[in-house]
Amino acid sequence: MIHPRLEYAVVVWSLSSKKDIRKFERIQKIATKMVLELKDLTY
Repeated sequence: MIHPRLEYAVVVWSLSSKKDIRKFERIQKIATKMVLELKDLTY
C-alpha cells in the first residue's frame, strides 16, 4: 500500500543519502504498524 507509492521514484531514492534512506525506512515501518494485521511484523 505505502511501499509501492514510496518506491515509485526508485531511481531518485537510489541516489539519496543514507539519511534520506533512513527516513524512507522509518515511514515504511510506521505505515506497517498502522495496519493492525501487520503490526507485529517487520517491514
